[in-house]
Amino acid sequence: MAIIDESIDFIHQTFPEVSIYQEASSVIFEGRFILRGRYKDFIMEAAPRLKLVMDHNYPHVLPKVFDVDDAVKYDHKFQDNSLCLATPIDIRLRLLSSKNISDYIDDFLIPYFISYKYWEQSGKKIDIYGDRSHGKKGIIESLADFFNLDCNDEITIRLLFSWAAKVNKFKKLIPKEKQYGFIQKYSNQISKLRKLGMMELKRYYKCFIKVSTL
Repeated sequence: MAIIDESIDFIHQTFPEVSIYQEASSVIFEGRFILRGRYKDFIMEAAPRLKLVMDHNYPHVLPKVFDVDDAVKYDHKFQDNSLCLATPIDIRLRLLSSKNISDYIDDFLIPYFISYKYWEQSGKKIDIYGDRSHGKKGIIESLADFFNLDCNDEITIRLLFSWAAKVNKFKKLIPKEKQYGFIQKYSNQISKLRKLGMMELKRYYKCFIKVSTL
């Protein structure tokens, strides 16, 4: 519970207008979040009323943030008023060693509002960490960046993800003459990806990646 306690202290000190509620499996931070951030010459200041739900198993279970007043009019938002801050893989990879909800706020919530406010004022989007698509395409984009591949190289992306998720045996996926090269080039990234948990990787594979060619 150290992560929860430290996160509560952080919210209490940083966002005094936010109320804190303890539930059986989560802690809820709800109220006005005074957010400030900067990207190059653009300075963002925002004070949205949000509901941030932090599971006790954070960061394994990702937080969710809801727009309480339905004031955010943006395409990166779900029907339940939760904000689409990034793809699950982007968030999980960045928060692998997180010990405080501050990481989630600094790395995702503030950049989200920088992007949103910039778009609101200019009608243009800025690419801070990558403007991901929704659904399967967004997962492909995340994996392309992770493996330093072009998004159009979906065959290699799917192959590497299948290897990481142990959907198929490596020796069956990669031709023998290419196996050494793949191991040398991608083994460290495969190991990092597997830290997300094999069950999660298999679920992502089933939902977003699986195609008949693999």
